[in-house]
Amino acid sequence: MTHVELSLSTSVTPDWRPPVTVPEELSRWVTAVVESAEPALIIDASATIVATTPSCANLLGLRHPWVGERLPDSLHLIDFTANGAELPEPERELIPPLLAVASGRLARGLIRVRTNAALAAARGEESETRTLDAIATPLHADDVAVGSLTFFCEI
Repeated sequence: MTHVELSLSTSVTPDWRPPVTVPEELSRWVTAVVESAEPALIIDASATIVATTPSCANLLGLRHPWVGERLPDSLHLIDFTANGAELPEPERELIPPLLAVASGRLARGLIRVRTNAALAAARGEESETRTLDAIATPLHADDVAVGSLTFFCEI
């Protein structure tokens, strides 16, 4: 017979306060994300990052908390060619977190990022290329997409 045991730990960030102004309609989602262990982030309707988990920042090779910047401007998105060329601007706007806000629907896709070389060097690491599965859901208020919640998984 299978035995499953569940244990809950206390929050590792009980006094956490967002370093940016969070729209009221996103505040409950922000609280859930910052206390999560999964690589996840929340953006608002203008694509500004309002919350990330430490594991998300680590996966993307960025500092934590990683907030207050526009998502497509802060990621080093590259294409799927062998050389990993910079992703063109029109394609940068079609990554799942942005597509979920624009369409108001679930969005899923693969993205390829090159981790921040300066941050990696400070950590004693090499810059890496990572392919990630991104699953994004729009966050609605009054039937309008006001942001998105995205989970990432390295593949």
